[in-house]
Amino acid sequence: MNTLTDREETTTTTDVHEGQTTHPDGSNRTLKAIVIALTVALVGLGAWVIIDRSSTPETAPRDDVAQLWDDYTDAWNNYDGDTFLQLTTSDYTFVTEQGTTGAADQAIEIDRLGNFGWHVTAVGEQLMAGDGPWYVTQVSHLENATTGIGTDPVEGISVLTIVDDGGVLRVANHTYFGDL
Repeated sequence: MNTLTDREETTTTTDVHEGQTTHPDGSNRTLKAIVIALTVALVGLGAWVIIDRSSTPETAPRDDVAQLWDDYTDAWNNYDGDTFLQLTTSDYTFVTEQGTTGAADQAIEIDRLGNFGWHVTAVGEQLMAGDGPWYVTQVSHLENATTGIGTDPVEGISVLTIVDDGGVLRVANHTYFGDL
Protein backbone atom coordinates (compact mmCIF):
# COMPACT_ATOMS: atom_id res chain seq x y z
CA MET A 1 0.00 0.00 0.00
CA ASN A 2 1.28 3.42 -0.90
CA THR A 3 1.09 6.27 1.54
CA LEU A 4 1.47 9.89 0.56
CA THR A 5 3.43 12.32 2.57
CA ASP A 6 1.84 15.64 3.50
CA ARG A 7 3.79 17.40 0.79
CA GLU A 8 2.80 14.97 -1.95
CA GLU A 9 -0.76 15.10 -0.81
CA THR A 10 -1.04 18.88 -1.19
CA THR A 11 0.38 18.86 -4.68
CA THR A 12 -1.87 16.14 -6.00
CA THR A 13 -5.16 17.01 -4.38
CA THR A 14 -7.73 19.15 -6.07
CA ASP A 15 -10.26 21.44 -4.55
CA VAL A 16 -13.80 21.55 -5.71
CA HIS A 17 -15.38 24.98 -5.46
CA GLU A 18 -18.78 25.72 -6.89
CA GLY A 19 -18.66 22.70 -9.14
CA GLN A 20 -15.24 23.49 -10.71
CA THR A 21 -12.07 21.62 -10.14
CA THR A 22 -8.98 23.78 -9.65
CA HIS A 23 -5.35 22.93 -9.36
CA PRO A 24 -2.97 24.77 -7.05
CA ASP A 25 -0.78 25.78 -10.04
CA GLY A 26 -3.77 27.34 -11.92
CA SER A 27 -3.01 30.77 -10.51
CA ASN A 28 0.55 30.47 -11.88
CA ARG A 29 -0.83 29.94 -15.41
CA THR A 30 -2.95 33.06 -15.09
CA LEU A 31 -0.01 35.06 -13.80
CA LYS A 32 2.17 33.80 -16.67
CA ALA A 33 -0.50 34.78 -19.21
CA ILE A 34 -0.74 38.27 -17.71
CA VAL A 35 3.05 38.71 -17.75
CA ILE A 36 3.22 37.56 -21.39
CA ALA A 37 0.38 39.89 -22.40
CA LEU A 38 2.01 42.84 -20.64
CA THR A 39 5.39 42.04 -22.21
CA VAL A 40 3.86 41.92 -25.70
CA ALA A 41 2.04 45.22 -25.05
CA LEU A 42 5.24 46.86 -23.79
CA VAL A 43 7.27 45.67 -26.80
CA GLY A 44 4.51 46.90 -29.13
CA LEU A 45 4.46 50.29 -27.43
CA GLY A 46 8.24 50.57 -27.72
CA ALA A 47 8.11 49.74 -31.44
CA TRP A 48 5.38 52.32 -31.98
CA VAL A 49 7.42 55.02 -30.21
CA ILE A 50 10.50 54.22 -32.33
CA ILE A 51 8.50 54.35 -35.56
CA ASP A 52 6.72 57.54 -34.51
CA ARG A 53 10.01 59.28 -33.60
CA SER A 54 11.72 58.28 -36.85
CA SER A 55 8.87 59.20 -39.19
CA THR A 56 8.69 62.46 -41.11
CA PRO A 57 7.01 65.25 -39.17
CA GLU A 58 3.70 66.55 -40.53
CA THR A 59 5.30 69.94 -41.18
CA ALA A 60 8.01 68.59 -43.50
CA PRO A 61 7.41 69.38 -47.18
CA ARG A 62 6.41 66.67 -49.61
CA ASP A 63 9.23 65.43 -51.83
CA ASP A 64 8.01 67.27 -54.95
CA VAL A 65 7.53 70.53 -53.02
CA ALA A 66 11.01 70.20 -51.45
CA GLN A 67 12.50 69.53 -54.89
CA LEU A 68 10.89 72.68 -56.29
CA TRP A 69 12.35 74.67 -53.37
CA ASP A 70 15.81 73.25 -54.12
CA ASP A 71 15.51 73.98 -57.86
CA TYR A 72 14.28 77.51 -57.13
CA THR A 73 17.20 78.17 -54.75
CA ASP A 74 19.63 76.74 -57.33
CA ALA A 75 18.28 79.18 -59.94
CA TRP A 76 19.08 82.05 -57.56
CA ASN A 77 22.55 80.68 -56.69
CA ASN A 78 23.39 80.02 -60.36
CA TYR A 79 22.14 83.50 -61.37
CA ASP A 80 19.87 81.78 -63.88
CA GLY A 81 16.89 84.00 -64.66
CA ASP A 82 15.62 81.68 -67.42
CA THR A 83 15.37 78.67 -65.08
CA PHE A 84 13.83 80.94 -62.46
CA LEU A 85 11.05 81.89 -64.92
CA GLN A 86 10.36 78.20 -65.65
CA LEU A 87 9.88 77.55 -61.92
CA THR A 88 7.51 80.47 -61.28
CA THR A 89 3.97 81.35 -62.31
CA SER A 90 3.31 84.18 -64.76
CA ASP A 91 1.83 86.27 -61.93
CA TYR A 92 4.71 85.53 -59.51
CA THR A 93 5.63 88.22 -56.98
CA PHE A 94 8.74 88.72 -54.87
CA VAL A 95 7.91 90.75 -51.78
CA THR A 96 10.39 92.46 -49.41
CA GLU A 97 10.32 95.57 -47.24
CA GLN A 98 11.65 97.46 -50.26
CA GLY A 99 8.64 96.57 -52.43
CA THR A 100 7.17 93.99 -54.79
CA THR A 101 8.72 92.71 -58.00
CA GLY A 102 7.10 90.60 -60.74
CA ALA A 103 8.59 87.49 -62.36
CA ALA A 104 10.21 89.13 -65.41
CA ASP A 105 11.87 91.92 -63.39
CA GLN A 106 13.03 89.46 -60.72
CA ALA A 107 14.60 87.21 -63.38
CA ILE A 108 16.66 90.21 -64.54
CA GLU A 109 17.73 90.87 -60.94
CA ILE A 110 18.71 87.22 -60.48
CA ASP A 111 20.89 87.40 -63.61
CA ARG A 112 22.59 90.51 -62.13
CA LEU A 113 23.30 88.86 -58.76
CA GLY A 114 26.25 87.12 -60.41
CA ASN A 115 28.01 90.49 -60.51
CA PHE A 116 27.87 90.62 -56.74
CA GLY A 117 28.53 86.96 -55.94
CA TRP A 118 25.48 86.57 -53.70
CA HIS A 119 24.75 83.08 -52.49
CA VAL A 120 21.74 81.72 -50.56
CA THR A 121 22.24 78.98 -47.98
CA ALA A 122 19.29 77.33 -46.27
CA VAL A 123 19.52 77.20 -42.48
CA GLY A 124 17.55 74.68 -40.40
CA GLU A 125 14.51 72.74 -41.48
CA GLN A 126 11.84 73.68 -43.96
CA LEU A 127 8.31 73.87 -42.64
CA MET A 128 5.25 73.35 -44.80
CA ALA A 129 1.60 74.17 -44.26
CA GLY A 130 -1.38 73.73 -46.53
CA ASP A 131 -2.62 71.13 -48.93
CA GLY A 132 -2.44 73.09 -52.17
CA PRO A 133 -1.44 75.82 -52.25
CA TRP A 134 1.52 74.95 -50.07
CA TYR A 135 3.29 77.48 -47.89
CA VAL A 136 6.91 76.58 -47.26
CA THR A 137 9.25 78.56 -45.03
CA GLN A 138 12.90 78.39 -44.13
CA VAL A 139 15.59 80.62 -42.70
CA SER A 140 18.05 81.77 -45.36
CA HIS A 141 21.59 83.01 -44.96
CA LEU A 142 22.67 85.43 -47.72
CA GLU A 143 26.27 86.33 -48.29
CA ASN A 144 28.71 87.51 -50.88
CA ALA A 145 30.28 84.13 -51.58
CA THR A 146 32.73 85.38 -54.23
CA THR A 147 34.71 88.03 -52.40
CA GLY A 148 33.17 88.38 -48.97
CA ILE A 149 33.93 92.08 -49.35
CA GLY A 150 31.49 94.97 -49.52
CA THR A 151 28.45 93.35 -47.98
CA ASP A 152 27.75 91.77 -44.65
CA PRO A 153 26.03 88.38 -44.54
CA VAL A 154 22.37 88.59 -43.56
CA GLU A 155 19.75 86.16 -42.43
CA GLY A 156 16.08 86.28 -43.12
CA ILE A 157 13.04 84.09 -43.51
CA SER A 158 11.74 83.11 -46.92
CA VAL A 159 8.13 82.04 -47.35
CA LEU A 160 7.22 80.50 -50.70
CA THR A 161 3.69 79.94 -51.91
CA ILE A 162 3.71 76.92 -54.19
CA VAL A 163 0.77 76.12 -56.44
CA ASP A 164 -0.26 73.48 -58.93
CA ASP A 165 -0.07 75.39 -62.22
CA GLY A 166 -1.75 73.13 -64.78
CA GLY A 167 -0.24 69.95 -63.36
CA VAL A 168 3.19 71.47 -62.67
CA LEU A 169 4.24 72.82 -59.28
CA ARG A 170 5.46 76.40 -59.48
CA VAL A 171 6.32 79.21 -57.07
CA ALA A 172 3.58 81.88 -57.09
CA ASN A 173 4.99 84.13 -54.38
CA HIS A 174 8.21 84.59 -52.42
CA THR A 175 7.99 86.83 -49.38
CA TYR A 176 11.30 87.60 -47.68
CA PHE A 177 11.47 88.92 -44.12
CA GLY A 178 14.89 90.28 -43.24
CA ASP A 179 17.59 92.69 -44.29
CA LEU A 180 18.76 92.92 -47.87
